[in-house]
Amino acid sequence: MVFAGCDVGTLATKAVLVKNGEVIAYSIIPTEARAEQSAKNAMSQALSKAGLSTDDVEYCVACGWGAGRVPFANETMSEMRCGAAGAHWLLPSARTVIDAGGLITRVVHIDEEGRVIDYVVNDKCASGSGRFLEIMAEALELKPDDFDSPSFRSANPVNITSQCSVFAESEVITYVNEGAELADIVSGINKSIALRVSTLVGRLGVVEDVTMIGGIAKNQAVVERLEEQIGVRIKKVGQEPQIVQAIGAALIAQTKEK
Repeated sequence: MVFAGCDVGTLATKAVLVKNGEVIAYSIIPTEARAEQSAKNAMSQALSKAGLSTDDVEYCVACGWGAGRVPFANETMSEMRCGAAGAHWLLPSARTVIDAGGLITRVVHIDEEGRVIDYVVNDKCASGSGRFLEIMAEALELKPDDFDSPSFRSANPVNITSQCSVFAESEVITYVNEGAELADIVSGINKSIALRVSTLVGRLGVVEDVTMIGGIAKNQAVVERLEEQIGVRIKKVGQEPQIVQAIGAALIAQTKEK
């Protein structure tokens, strides 16, 4: 039997198909204005990759910002629960899960069964999130993926002091106008994101093993900066970090097998 998870985030929509406890296909697409259409498109892509149709899906769990608008979902779950389930399945030793998504950044403690036992969530405007990175990329006429490029690594990162995305963008533009090296600015932005996330980690505390999920986890430069800030190695989940919540949703769907 095939089970599905669909995570409709503010910036990206992810769909995952699981069969016999294994991920057989997934898709990641930008979230459109209509969450319903984004969910349909993402699931259609995943099904196409697996050579399946909607009739082959036994049960589907949706999560994320647009979970309530997924027309084919049998049930909705919180993204926190789904993220914890996915992270635990991929890395059973994980006890601290850093989830840096499109607008929300949260740090979650989970137990040996993958259950959420405590958490903190960012309370600043897109602070340390994917949208913050997008805004900075737009200001520099770059793509978010460019921020992980080796050519933009620098030992002299500029200081981005503002936690508000709007003010931080102004700081970046000022550095550009002052002639600062692009690598120094990019490294400063990565350092700024890591600092914001580390503040959240500090509020909850570190329980090893630590892992990171969400789109920001794909930026190794940020991950390395964050490791320096919290003094702990961040272990990889062994799968595309942006689909971990959708994986968790699909695994929860699997428990609904009749």
